[in-house]
Amino acid sequence: MNIALRTLIACGLLAACAIIALSPNPVAAMSDDSVTAIRKTIREKPGNAPKGTGPRIGPKVPKRPIASRDLSQAFVDRCLEVADELDPEFAKQLRTLCEQDPTEFERIIRRQGPRLTGLAELKASDPKLYQLKLVELRVDASVQRLASEIRTVQRDEPDDTDRIDSLTQQLQGQLQIRLGLELGNQMLYIERMEEQLKELKAQVEFQRTEFDSVVQEELARLTGRPGGIEAARAPATASP
Repeated sequence: MNIALRTLIACGLLAACAIIALSPNPVAAMSDDSVTAIRKTIREKPGNAPKGTGPRIGPKVPKRPIASRDLSQAFVDRCLEVADELDPEFAKQLRTLCEQDPTEFERIIRRQGPRLTGLAELKASDPKLYQLKLVELRVDASVQRLASEIRTVQRDEPDDTDRIDSLTQQLQGQLQIRLGLELGNQMLYIERMEEQLKELKAQVEFQRTEFDSVVQEELARLTGRPGGIEAARAPATASP
């Protein structure tokens, strides 16, 4: 990789980390309508019982989301942890919905929040890559906000060229940061694939050179007798 490309990636990563705290509403970076749908559903959920019904009798619904048989409690907790890191207010709304209607909460987590659940799985399987993805989402949020603001100003105040130019420069900077992050993530993927390939080659070479030992070890594992065939032959050899 040439020096200019390495510099671009490094600058992108450093600048991204510096603007994390300034990025408004990172959840807005999700390209699909999942978050919008979730929030609309939450707003439409009634907070009180319908008129004519008496007070609710029975134990209060626990604040901690209750998982179904197929949706583990640990997975639900990871989803909410990710939501907390992306947008605390969004996570609060999800928890409110969970208390009011756990069934609807589960449906949203399953069907309308693919990015959220995907991030939850990524956090559990690859924390380092998850952190990089989190930064990328926050930069994306900044890109989407600036692009939307530029379109609004161009529509409502087309003569305000100074503001349009300023926002355009900011957007260009965020796009450079995003590209640096994307290139860095791609290089990380390539490095990990190369490491896996190296490990696979070493494993194949070991099995090739230690062919008989590998067979004996697997035989012992399957039969439950240490030494495999050799252990099976030992008594016969010892007998007169």
